[in-house]
Amino acid sequence: MIDAYLSELQQVIHRQFCQQLQTQAISLGDIKFQAPPQPDLGEFCIPCFPFAKMLGKNPNEVARLAAQNFVGHPYIQEIQAVGPYLNVKVHRDQFARILCLNILQKQQEFGRSNEGQGVRVMIEYSSPNTNKPLHIGHVRNNLIGMALANIFEFCGYALIKSNLINDRGIHICKSLFVYRKWHPEIESPESIGMKGDHLVGKFYVEFENALRNEREAYAQKKGIDLRRFHKDYAKDLKQRIRDAKDPVEKQKLNQELQQLQQESDAFEEEFLANSEYYQAAMELLRRWEQEDPEVRRDWQKLDQWVIAGFQETYRILGCKFDKIYRESQTYMLGKEHVLDGLNRGIFYRKEDGSIWVSAQRLMEIDPEGFKGFPLKDKVLLRGDGTSVYITQDIGTAILKAQEYNLQRSIYVVASEQALHFKTLFAILKLLGFAWAPGCYHAAYGMVTLPKGMGKIKSREGTAVDADDLIAEMKERAKEKMTEENLRVPEEQVEQISLDIALAALKVFILQVSNEKDLQFDPTQTIAFTGDTGPAIQYSYARIQSIFRKAAEQNIPWPAESQVDYSLLKSPEEFALIRQLWEFPEIIKTITRTYNIGLLVNYLLALTKTYASVYTEHPVLRAETESLRAARLILAKATAQVIHNGMALLGVQVPERM
Repeated sequence: MIDAYLSELQQVIHRQFCQQLQTQAISLGDIKFQAPPQPDLGEFCIPCFPFAKMLGKNPNEVARLAAQNFVGHPYIQEIQAVGPYLNVKVHRDQFARILCLNILQKQQEFGRSNEGQGVRVMIEYSSPNTNKPLHIGHVRNNLIGMALANIFEFCGYALIKSNLINDRGIHICKSLFVYRKWHPEIESPESIGMKGDHLVGKFYVEFENALRNEREAYAQKKGIDLRRFHKDYAKDLKQRIRDAKDPVEKQKLNQELQQLQQESDAFEEEFLANSEYYQAAMELLRRWEQEDPEVRRDWQKLDQWVIAGFQETYRILGCKFDKIYRESQTYMLGKEHVLDGLNRGIFYRKEDGSIWVSAQRLMEIDPEGFKGFPLKDKVLLRGDGTSVYITQDIGTAILKAQEYNLQRSIYVVASEQALHFKTLFAILKLLGFAWAPGCYHAAYGMVTLPKGMGKIKSREGTAVDADDLIAEMKERAKEKMTEENLRVPEEQVEQISLDIALAALKVFILQVSNEKDLQFDPTQTIAFTGDTGPAIQYSYARIQSIFRKAAEQNIPWPAESQVDYSLLKSPEEFALIRQLWEFPEIIKTITRTYNIGLLVNYLLALTKTYASVYTEHPVLRAETESLRAARLILAKATAQVIHNGMALLGVQVPERM
């Protein structure tokens, strides 16, 4: 219905352009509707810049001519030239009628499109290590990945949700060493009352603590003060360099920093070469790569414990995957393609046998992308023929594209990996893969919590655990429900408090642009007013309460097609109608910009607009039955859009709060 309405508008405006400008050069598809910058300018506008270029005229003149002699139309009240734009004001009753009928007929399908039909897209997200639980950074990763997946799927893309699990390497063998050496008696996480990912994470922390003690003892034996190598010391030195005004002093401090880094690297290399614990973990890694059956058996046991823990957290967060890749199965995949690139002269070999790609070749393939990055030649294969991290990523990217015939491949990974992914995508282009330009790094910034957040803390002493964060948010939601005196049936308290907690978490994290760092403050996000997830939920529940009261008062539900939509004529009501109209376009825009914040901030604005409508124009106390019927339909349409938008974010909207 909306499509037919827009098609009719497009045809009318196209005829107007052709008749008034006396040209056939403008095609129907050239008529592109945009939203005017100010509501009083109309509901749609058409920029005239492309027509001006096409016709050799000034864009202001094109708009002025196109606006002349308009004879009227059942859908269009007026067209008007404002500078280089042709603004279209519609008949509001038809506009409201078509919108509301469309929303109520399509219900959960409203906003869905076929924009991505025929395009296969993979979104890789989560990508955890199997040596510790998911933390707050993973929460942001998972929320971005799942929301993008929901939105792409809603827009008709053939979507594959994937997860690349990092289940190999020295960090995995550190946990494995602790289990084999110090805790072989543990039969299962359940036997000691822990989640599997938390237990294996405990092993990892135990190793790092033991290694730290060993490092300190080694440094003391060598007469080295480790405080000089602490990151805070280097951080302070970098700040002094930035603050230095004297060039000589700045140069001296830079030299000191460079020497400090060299000394730190040299000490760490020497220590690890002599470390009993580190070398024991390295021996496990070597035995793992040689497929030692005992090592592989224990590694697989710990892996299963961790994955079971991840799945429980994924279930709570609402994360789903169609394909699981494992680094233990893909880390050798890129080798043959690197050798092929060497044979074709794309890469080069050093005297030690290692294979590299030059910074010059990378810069040639993507000069804009690498601006501002400290680009250097990149090793692709070691001299002994073993893979490095990017070798695996080359192979996995190729495997993905071949298995699923992808046109787009989206990687949700932290922003500190920006150079890695620019390099990876440039290498894939150098190798000549036609799908390589469709690769995209959906980067996101760090997440921190304010200092002194009480019992929300990391079990590992580094990043905040996802499970601890969710549990704390759920408790805060319960407290808020009591504080607000919400009448929730006792049997629903646990589920609704979890729904509120997840809404607070997801809306706050997703409303901030992905690339920005953010500080998550649970005390601010759980409020039922303001720019929060619970505020959106509360708005939805409030609308549902209107319908329950209507039923209690035996008010019949109006026939949508017979409602007099011209009664929705107040500025507040029509502002709401305009916002509801924007929903499908907001969703489409996210598939091009990856900016989920567009949807979150749209929903926040929509609930505020509805609050002003409800305050000024009550539904059940409307002056006439006809007006009440129109406002009931508008409330129903608003609730449906809130529901659809929150569902795309992975958030439940309770019927009662």
